[in-house]
Amino acid sequence: MRKVLACEKCRTSKIKCRHQGSAPCDACRGKSYGNLCILSLPVIKKIPKSIIPVLPESSGFKDSEVCSPLSTLSNLPLSLNADFLHRSPRSSSEPNYTRARRTSSEVNNTRKRRSHRVRKPETHVGSDSEKERSVYESFSRTSPVNHVGPTPINLLLSRNLPSDPEMLSHPERSETMSEVISQIPEAILRLVITQTSGSFPELAFLHMPSLLHDVKKSDPLITGALLDLFTSFNRKYDHGPYREWLGPGSRYVKEKLYGKIVIREAISPKFLLYRPSIEVVQALIILALSYWGKGDYFMCWMLHGNASRMLQAFGFCFPPSGTYNEDASYVPDWTISNLGELDSERLNRTYWSCFMIDRITAFGNNRSFAFSKSRYEKVPLPHDMRTFTLMTNSTCAQPVADLITTKLYNNQLGNHIPRRNIGEHAIYIKIFSIWGEINEYLMQGGRYTQTLPPWDDNSLVYKIRGELKKWWELLPIHWRWTTERLTLHRTMGTDTIFSMSNCLYHLCITYINREHLPFLPHSIQCPSGPTEEPLLSDPLDKDYWKTSATECFQSTRSMCIILNTLIETENKEGLEGCFNSRTTNVFYCFCAFVASIESMYGTKFHWMNPTRNSNTLSLETCYLQMFNFLKAKQDTVKIAQNWLEIANRVMELYEFVAKNREQAAELNLGRNNLRQLVDLIQLVNTGITRESIDHGIQLENTSARRELDNHIGDFSGFNIEDLNFFLNEDVNILQQFTL
Repeated sequence: MRKVLACEKCRTSKIKCRHQGSAPCDACRGKSYGNLCILSLPVIKKIPKSIIPVLPESSGFKDSEVCSPLSTLSNLPLSLNADFLHRSPRSSSEPNYTRARRTSSEVNNTRKRRSHRVRKPETHVGSDSEKERSVYESFSRTSPVNHVGPTPINLLLSRNLPSDPEMLSHPERSETMSEVISQIPEAILRLVITQTSGSFPELAFLHMPSLLHDVKKSDPLITGALLDLFTSFNRKYDHGPYREWLGPGSRYVKEKLYGKIVIREAISPKFLLYRPSIEVVQALIILALSYWGKGDYFMCWMLHGNASRMLQAFGFCFPPSGTYNEDASYVPDWTISNLGELDSERLNRTYWSCFMIDRITAFGNNRSFAFSKSRYEKVPLPHDMRTFTLMTNSTCAQPVADLITTKLYNNQLGNHIPRRNIGEHAIYIKIFSIWGEINEYLMQGGRYTQTLPPWDDNSLVYKIRGELKKWWELLPIHWRWTTERLTLHRTMGTDTIFSMSNCLYHLCITYINREHLPFLPHSIQCPSGPTEEPLLSDPLDKDYWKTSATECFQSTRSMCIILNTLIETENKEGLEGCFNSRTTNVFYCFCAFVASIESMYGTKFHWMNPTRNSNTLSLETCYLQMFNFLKAKQDTVKIAQNWLEIANRVMELYEFVAKNREQAAELNLGRNNLRQLVDLIQLVNTGITRESIDHGIQLENTSARRELDNHIGDFSGFNIEDLNFFLNEDVNILQQFTL
């Protein structure tokens, strides 16, 4: 076929294009469109043809043998196999092969014809493994032809895991966790296990005698997960004998290999799909807590989800045998008869650890708890730590009559009928369950979904208040916060759970009172109830709202005092940046964030604070202390950076409204027309905003995987660059009024 230079005008009109080898041609010269005349060669449209792959001579097949299409494909390399299927124009589920048998003469003729063809030089882009991977990905995503047989489950898992892709291509990173642990000195492993257990009361299942007896023989998944958690919040061991394994410059720490190796091994068909394993559950729980502190919300969410489902396979989330009775005196007949005393307690503590992580990480809009109240209130609370430490498997689990549940906690302690001492983790779990109820109440809409006022005996808020009051009354006196008692608990190794139990109590009091206070109190002069729909009737007690505001800000002060005492003690002892610090637990940062928001509310809207003239700690001082707390933690706790940024933006809004009360009242600024700000504060623990949702949906259709620890949408870690989007048109108008 001839290729003639011609312009588009002549080619479309199907006339001969006369020219001297350059534009414009004779037909276009002198016309208004003469400057648009461009000479070009015609575009040759090729019709794709079905390609039948020819096996090389080294293949094991003979010319006389019959080769089925599927067997032929299965013996091709991955890249050729995928490329062949991808280029096939047929849309049917079964490829239509013209023939499966070829004679020797046909093969020879084909080779002769191909030998005279001019081959274009191949373009090499990346390594062979990268080419195979890209071809396979393009086939798996866009090919209209069905797969030849099911894709192996390990290939599916390896492609969907948000792990480091270099681990699959570098042989030195294919090492197992057992191999890594065998190289680490025992002293380092003992340090990691001991300090992690003391800093995270959520990991109540760690049995120290078993772990420390022979650290090299401990389960490698659990030890590896503890190493990942330890190194995530450690900046101290950058020199000395620990540097190679725990220092920030270590290959395992810098490239986060501890967590990645554990994930690669734990989330595999061998451990995940065939049978439940308590060790796998515990490793996933530890990693979920670690990735939450790193700000990797999606990884945390999925790790905890797998742990919860596997834990349910042990029978915790099924009703007990017999008839269920809602009566308060009902005692469940829960037991695991085939386990020894130690294994039974470890399983029980693993359940409650998973429960506590669930209450921490699932708080926020568009989230749901994995453990419902109707289920977890039937599971017995754990024994005290001393009893747990002395347990062995030589004895059977104790009778059910000695067990205490969250449902019967207040009644049994109030009537002084428990047959054993209440342990520190039982106290901690009970206040955690109350905080979870408050979270669930807020996630379901809070006061917007309730028809009864908070002072009504039948309202949910009133019942939660009663639970909190009862818990505090039954709390042993030596478990109530003072600086002297902190020193006492430190000698017993219970200082972290002691501090966090008190923080949780004050956090609950703050939440339950703040929900009904005005969001932006610009049009009132003293504490009152909501100023936006739905409104509430006047309470019988005229001082109800004053008392509620007093409780809210007093609990905020108490949280600030606890956290500031811990950080000051840490600074005096020179433990900042060290894992052995007083504030290693990430939950402290969350408490500091809430305390900073509420203290700046009481500072900017001082008429809402009934105790501003008392001798108590000023809320302005509280805000500065909590701001400095988050600032000190932002280098080691990534999630603290997000909370610090949001606290700054909320302070700017509060200060702006406080200085422009008349204009704000005229525009009726509040919770309803600043809904995005409310959602932002409530979504802070999920790593997602409205913008990131839309952005994530767009990216999800084009790129489901990214390098290293970067994720999309909810996976983005909520790295805030600009939060001005929550200032809607009303606020923009208000800004113009005040210029």
